[in-house]
Amino acid sequence: MNAQLVIQAIPKMSGEERRNLRNSALKLLQSANAVNSAAAKAVLEALDAAESRDRDDLAQHVAGLDEAQRVVEAFTRLPPTETERLVIQVLLDNPGLPSHELSKKAGWKGSAWHLHFGKTCEERGHLLWPAPWAEHRGKDFYSGILADCAEKTNRFTMKPEAVEGFRRIGLKAGRAP
Repeated sequence: MNAQLVIQAIPKMSGEERRNLRNSALKLLQSANAVNSAAAKAVLEALDAAESRDRDDLAQHVAGLDEAQRVVEAFTRLPPTETERLVIQVLLDNPGLPSHELSKKAGWKGSAWHLHFGKTCEERGHLLWPAPWAEHRGKDFYSGILADCAEKTNRFTMKPEAVEGFRRIGLKAGRAP
């Protein structure tokens, strides 16, 4: 492996190409051949540095956006799955319902809606803004990134900036998926 040529190519690689390269380098790192092991280590260090720069660049980019545009950015960079579209749409169409009722609207039981919505927010948190801390839960409340929740009644309403961001990408109340 010519580590220098590989390292020079890293900035132009797709995420999948970088993942494949990382996996190959990790295997090569275990090599008994000291030259191959050193080359693999150099490639892994270059991958780590490139990914760190990419994260910093992305954080700087989204920091300059208003909150509605961050929603657009988050759901454009990481397009919603069908399930994610459903949980978003259910809340847009039914503001003020408690979690278990939103689950019913989605065709599920219990707190399934809340779990899916929270995961949708968590996966995009780095593109949005930090989740609020939930003292009574002792952890971040990821659903609280995009929705307000009345603590005593567990009723959810999409935040206005989220409503606006979703509108910009074609998701709005009354347009069931």
